[in-house]
Amino acid sequence: MKSFTFISLLFIATLMTSCFHDNDDSSSAPDKDIVIVEDQSAAGIYLSPPSMFISEAVENPAQNQVNVLIANTGEARFLFFGSSGTPQMYTQLVGDVSVAADEFTASLKAYSDGDVQAQPVTLDGTVETKSGIWGTYTWDQDFGRFNLTYVPSYERRSVLSKLEGIWVFNQASSSGQVYTITLTIDPDGTVFGSNTPGCVYNGSFQVIDSSFNVYRLSLETSSCGNLDGTYDGLASLFVNQLERSLMFGVTNQDHSLSGIVFSPLQP
Repeated sequence: MKSFTFISLLFIATLMTSCFHDNDDSSSAPDKDIVIVEDQSAAGIYLSPPSMFISEAVENPAQNQVNVLIANTGEARFLFFGSSGTPQMYTQLVGDVSVAADEFTASLKAYSDGDVQAQPVTLDGTVETKSGIWGTYTWDQDFGRFNLTYVPSYERRSVLSKLEGIWVFNQASSSGQVYTITLTIDPDGTVFGSNTPGCVYNGSFQVIDSSFNVYRLSLETSSCGNLDGTYDGLASLFVNQLERSLMFGVTNQDHSLSGIVFSPLQP
């Protein structure tokens, strides 16, 4: 009798334990899978080619190559070199970008031929850290898609003494007249320069984050007519086997200056 009672109690205990386990498993099981997208970063350097804006407007289809600097503060400079006939006055888009998870958005102020435009440029898309940004844009009457490809040179350290030297840009016009801009940069980032029309530049470079190859550039322009004033923006340094190049884009409320200057490596 005792043996039968013990077996019965053991069976009941086992059944109850099994029921408790079943209830616990079913209550903890999620109704559906939850996908968590990690926060991405748009900070970086994006160079043409292959980075470009591709217009899908029927009246004016086009492909425009673009160089982009995005600091880790969110400040961005989109530089469309070669779109203007006047050196140092290329089309430039300026503003702050934002990223939520992997969604990229930007509302940018457009400058063309050195002057601000009334219509903003909006970008919406997807960003993948250290890979690229892609999506769609609207720009006044134009619209289309953009594709920006990240380059690892963003991850080079920024050091003011790396910028030391004499930097020059030369461009001949169709009439044969040569346009020249010359910048002299001291080891502490102080810069002085001029160009052939007589503009004079004074300013300085500053390090934003020493881990990344994007600098802040502040310039005061004088003897330059309606372009006189204080400008602020971004710059980045590139080095190959033959020379260094310094890409920059600065603006104020009304005007923009941008370009690339070069400095040969010492033999």
